[in-house]
Amino acid sequence: MRIYYWGIAFGLCLLTACDDVDAIFIPEERAEAEVTVVCSINGPGDNGYNDAALRGVIGFGQRTGTQLSIIHPTDTDEAVRVTEEWKRSTAGKRPRLLILAGSDYETVARERCGGLADNQRALFFEGGWGLLDRVSTFSICRNGTAYLVGCMAQGCPEAHIVKACLGDMVVEEAASAFASGYMKYSAGGSLEVHTLASDYTGYAMPDSTYRMMARVDADNPGG
Repeated sequence: MRIYYWGIAFGLCLLTACDDVDAIFIPEERAEAEVTVVCSINGPGDNGYNDAALRGVIGFGQRTGTQLSIIHPTDTDEAVRVTEEWKRSTAGKRPRLLILAGSDYETVARERCGGLADNQRALFFEGGWGLLDRVSTFSICRNGTAYLVGCMAQGCPEAHIVKACLGDMVVEEAASAFASGYMKYSAGGSLEVHTLASDYTGYAMPDSTYRMMARVDADNPGG
């Protein structure tokens, strides 16, 4: 796990890294609020959604002087430990916000974010379930865009959907919307769905995706 601490105040940005959850930096009292961001597993560095979200959080900290701790766990178990340590160590102090920045943390949010103290809040990315007290969530609807892309692919006799993993609500809904648009207008086209992994590791398998699509092209030279 990598933990990055951003102490942002008076134009000063401090970046350090360590390997131990217990080494969490406690800033000086000058910061009125603190935000802890638990990055999505394998998310940072995607040049897309996760990097854009992280830039937004860091920009907010720079503009407001909010103290930021940015944590990159290697698996869900470490995210659970971080969440539990955050609940224990921040209760009863200044306002604290925990951001679980990935839909792969739904179980963590459900099972570990109950009973937050008065000064604690949590934000869970891409959730769609009933909220716990002091826990907020949002979900970016991709269904319309995915449906239109499926419609636009109507001229292709064969379409393929590659899902990173199983059970991710965002992925499943987008795949279903694409399939609906494609099958409605493709006039007999065929649709095949592929899945890279059973868990979050599928989000870090671009090489597997390229190889899979290369095999599809080889099997359908006239497609």
